[in-house]
Amino acid sequence: MNWVSLLPSRTLSDLASHLRRNGRTGALSVTAARGIVPDAMAESIAEAVTQLLGQGWSAEQVAALLESIVQDRGTKLTVEEGVELVTTGPELGGVYNRDTLAVVDQLFRETQESLLIVGYALYKAADIFRPLAGRMNANPNLKVTCCFDIQRKDKDTTAPQVLVSQFASRFRTVHWPSGTRLPEIYYDPRSVLLGSGKRASLHAKCIIADGRKVFISSANFTEAAQERNIEAGVLIRSARLADQLSRFVIELIRTQTLILLPSSTGKNTRQRGDANNATNA
Repeated sequence: MNWVSLLPSRTLSDLASHLRRNGRTGALSVTAARGIVPDAMAESIAEAVTQLLGQGWSAEQVAALLESIVQDRGTKLTVEEGVELVTTGPELGGVYNRDTLAVVDQLFRETQESLLIVGYALYKAADIFRPLAGRMNANPNLKVTCCFDIQRKDKDTTAPQVLVSQFASRFRTVHWPSGTRLPEIYYDPRSVLLGSGKRASLHAKCIIADGRKVFISSANFTEAAQERNIEAGVLIRSARLADQLSRFVIELIRTQTLILLPSSTGKNTRQRGDANNATNA
C-alpha cells in the first residue's frame, strides 16, 4: 500500500467515506477514484483497493485502516508542531532555531494569567526580567511564582539565614527592576546548609506560562546564557505537560521542600545596588 503515503489525509478520509457508502460492490471503479484522488493515480489506486476487497477485506475494514492512518498522522503532526527547538549560540548558515532570549521575552510579555519560573543561576538579570515586571504592573491579577537556587560557595561558612537574606536583598537590588511588583519567590533550604554532604541544588531551568506552554532549557537567567553561551532547550505547547510540571513544583512548595523567601512580595522600591557580588553562570 505504498500509494497511501502519497495521498494527503483529506483525500484518504474522502476515500474512506466513499468505501463506507459504496463498498458493497466489491470493487472501486476508476471513475469513482477519479472523483477522489488525482487523475494520474486513479487507475492504480482503484486496482489496489479492488484487489484488497477481492482478498477478503470488507469495504468497512479498508475504510477503517485508512482512517487509522489519518488519525496517526494527525497525532504525529500535533506533537511535531507543538515542539520548537530553542538555542543560544553563534549564527550558523542554513540553521534556524528560535532564540532563547526571544522566547523568554515573548513568554514574559504575552502571559495572561500565571507564570511559574524555575531557575538555577541569576546574574544582573533585571534586563531579562524587565518585560515580565512591566507585564505584572499592567496586569495586577497576573500571578508569578519563581523558584531560585541560593548558592553557597565552596568553603563558605556564612550562616544559612544570612545567605538567604543576602540573596533576597540582591534579588531586589540587582535582579529585579526597581519600582515594580515583586513575584513570589521560593528556594530550597537545603542549598544553604553547612556541610557539602547535606546540600542540594535547585538546578532545573524552566518556565510554565498560563498552564499551556512549557519552556525547558539549559540556559540560566544570565546575559551570557541568554545571548552568548551555547545553550539548548525546547518550547512545548502542551497543557498536559504544563499541568504535570506545575503539579511537581507546587507539591515541592506544599511539602515545604521549597519555602518562601522572606520579603519576596510587594513592590520593589529599593534602588539597584552594586552587582559585583551577584552570582555569574
